Amino acid sequence: MRRSTKKSQPSGTTATLAFVHERIRKDALNGDRIESCERSVVVANVGDSMCYLDDGAHVTALSTDHRVENSEEERKRVIAAGGEIGRAAV
Repeated sequence: MRRSTKKSQPSGTTATLAFVHERIRKDALNGDRIESCERSVVVANVGDSMCYLDDGAHVTALSTDHRVENSEEERKRVIAAGGEIGRAAV
């Protein structure tokens, strides 16, 4: 078996998590009747993944793009942390 002499390519991880919480309050006198319903959505993303909400009429971005090509804030953060930004030859 021949061992590769190529340097390993840098790799990364990307993930998106969306948590939907629904809180239903029922009428104290009539347990079948819903008094109120509150919904909240919490979204977190790492890397260059995005999260969108499509309600059938509108599409809304729920996360922020972290790619250095698209975000001056992310470029500054990477450089401040001691990282370097360059273009990879493909």
